[in-house]
Amino acid sequence: MYCKNVMKADPVSVLVVDSLDVLETMAKMQDRRSELYFLFEWLRDLGPLTFLISERPLDLGTGGSSPEEAYLADGILALEMHSTSDLFVQRRLRVVKMRGTKHDTGYYAFSFEDGAFEVTRAVSGTA
Repeated sequence: MYCKNVMKADPVSVLVVDSLDVLETMAKMQDRRSELYFLFEWLRDLGPLTFLISERPLDLGTGGSSPEEAYLADGILALEMHSTSDLFVQRRLRVVKMRGTKHDTGYYAFSFEDGAFEVTRAVSGTA
């Protein structure tokens, strides 16, 4: 109800939920699968581009069981820390899933400097 009222008073184009894990705990979900389904449908109906942040690792494409949100989401972006040497770590971004569009599934270096994000093709080796 709060989100609907905010959207009526001052529509937003992007909504960020940080984090899905905390929301699940606070909501005390009894039937996770169906409650997540209704949450995703409600967020789509609400209108804005929505980012749901989760700290759970997704096991996509390896034969393991994937969380329900992986099936429900229209897109999945993975942010990871990748060791480039014994001393350096690089933040990396990968588009795991983006429904309805052809996309590169490779890794990109991801940084935030001088108030702006920068994404470039990831390179192995020392940073």
